[in-house]
Amino acid sequence: MLASIGFAVGVILTSAVPAQTPAQNPALDNGAPRGLAVQYADGRRTVTPLSTSGRVSYTPAFPRIAGADTSRDGLPLFALQFEEALEPKGVAVTVALLYGKPNERRVPVSTVHVTGPEPVRVDALEIFGVRPVAFALVALPPAQLILPSATTPSASLDVSVETITDPVPAYYVTIVNHDARDVMMLHFTTYHGTRPGMSGRPRGSGRLPLIRPGEAYVLKLSASTAPGRDGGAPQWLQTDRIAIDSVLWSDDAVEGNGQNAADEHALDAGVALQLDRILVLLREARRNPPAHAPAEVRAAVASLSLVVTTEEAAAAAAAIPGPVRLTAAQVNAAMASGMRNARSAVLNDFDELLQAPAVTQPSEYAAWLSRVTEKYAGWRGRIR
Repeated sequence: MLASIGFAVGVILTSAVPAQTPAQNPALDNGAPRGLAVQYADGRRTVTPLSTSGRVSYTPAFPRIAGADTSRDGLPLFALQFEEALEPKGVAVTVALLYGKPNERRVPVSTVHVTGPEPVRVDALEIFGVRPVAFALVALPPAQLILPSATTPSASLDVSVETITDPVPAYYVTIVNHDARDVMMLHFTTYHGTRPGMSGRPRGSGRLPLIRPGEAYVLKLSASTAPGRDGGAPQWLQTDRIAIDSVLWSDDAVEGNGQNAADEHALDAGVALQLDRILVLLREARRNPPAHAPAEVRAAVASLSLVVTTEEAAAAAAAIPGPVRLTAAQVNAAMASGMRNARSAVLNDFDELLQAPAVTQPSEYAAWLSRVTEKYAGWRGRIR
């Protein structure tokens, strides 16, 4: 099953994307949507509608070469990642391998340019003990989406849904907060009849609120497809219901399923643990910028461990509010994900700095270090 990094399969970014005409939009073919078909060596084939903003997704299910050692530096191979970026004539797909769980290392394999129905194979995967995959663009039939119902466990949230077919078929779920508290996290699941579809857990970045009082949040879910009969064209799956099944408020109150909120607290515990280590490095660099070059500080952050000790997991589990208790394995996994999230956020900031025009003045680097340190100190301060 293909999973999207972030919060769900098929979730579109909520930032606005300028509209494009069909002739300019590589996600469309003569005004009709197109999908990225992935053919695996075991005969499995998936088709995912192209997004207007690109997409990063991964799958832990893919054929490997029999007898090949697929580990790397002691880390097991966990997933095959596809990073899609739209191009004028199609889409560029960067194939990478993720090692460790949670993934501790990403190894790019190859970038291919897919422009039509002719398959583009990635044979370079064989070097890593993985059987090749092939990509192609396929035309999708016009979508006629029914309007799904929407449910929420909270009387303080108004939820409405509309269907969108242009430029890409999707469901837009508008959630309005009528409470005096902030919504910090939601969990949702979509259903095709009684069968669950995509699910996700949107949250505000940096432990900021997701929905402030009186404001609205738009969850944009791309429509999904199913294989056509007898090898025919893919068909659109109808989403019949979108259920918001858990709401976490800013006072730690939970409405709905408490499991997701407990997992969110464990994730925050991992973020806090990693931010404490990161802030030590950033503050040391801020005190003496000339002695801490950006590449050196980045390397120090990248080397921070994602391992959660038994003692750290036990302390985090005991601090989770509410009656729901997580297993040690669940706490460990959530904390490790939080540690990875914090580390990745800082690494992304350093990457932007290093890819930008060179900072020539020591005062500019010092000012950047101050801004970044305060940014992550603020994130740490918002985690109780």
